[in-house]
Amino acid sequence: MKQISLYVLLAFQANIAFSQNEKTPLLYFYKNDWSAANNMDSATYFMHKIRESDTSYVCRYYQKTGPLVRWETYKDSSLKNPHGIWAWYNGNGDIDSTGEFSNGRKDKNWRYGVSANAGIQASAEYNNGRLIKQTNFLTRKVITNGVESDLEDTPITIVLPNNTLSGVILLDDRPAEFQNGGVQGWVKYLAANLKLPNRFTSIAGAHASATVGTEFEINEIGQVINVLIIHSIEWSVDLASLTIIKNSPPWSPARQGGKFIISNRHRQKLTFRVNNL
Repeated sequence: MKQISLYVLLAFQANIAFSQNEKTPLLYFYKNDWSAANNMDSATYFMHKIRESDTSYVCRYYQKTGPLVRWETYKDSSLKNPHGIWAWYNGNGDIDSTGEFSNGRKDKNWRYGVSANAGIQASAEYNNGRLIKQTNFLTRKVITNGVESDLEDTPITIVLPNNTLSGVILLDDRPAEFQNGGVQGWVKYLAANLKLPNRFTSIAGAHASATVGTEFEINEIGQVINVLIIHSIEWSVDLASLTIIKNSPPWSPARQGGKFIISNRHRQKLTFRVNNL
């Protein structure tokens, strides 16, 4: 994963209103045993349901004044057909495992034991519900189509000057980059657009600060896609972080082997600070 080595630390006055660009939230409340609660006051958890498109309904389950518990995405409003990103979080708001469903079936890459500092403990690759490959990074074992082998180290790639034979990387290969000024332009965009939610101010109090961790990809035409919270604080600052990343201006897409490709996942931390009350 590519780590963008910068932090955006923004200090705001407490009276700045939180403006969200997502749909009006639809909230469901739950007691400690996950039975229905009547309102937020009597709830231990709540779920925020968002209609992102006609075929994408995202449900994020939260501790009432704390971090994410899990993240689910469905293709239908009745929430019966898993389709898109799913993720689970530990009690501190750190992502533990995540993957993607396609029409109710596990698909693509699933990651387990995710850690921002130590990578992941295991992964599994699926093709439309069929398990293809499992990798255990602790035991260094790989199971491919039922056959176990040792996990090999990543081979060294040599870039040849004639651009004709390099194994993986060619001279015109490049990572995705923010179009308007690269890394410094990206920092300016974040600094100019991140807003401090009133809810966080009321929960955290004066002089509080908290950092949300996000992950995202850049697709072949330079759009931000698959934005995910990897370290959650609480609902309002998480949502503010998702909104600013999703609303990003265009990027220059990654290029490999003469073709534009979806980038490796980028990581971005966003810090919210309350100056005073």
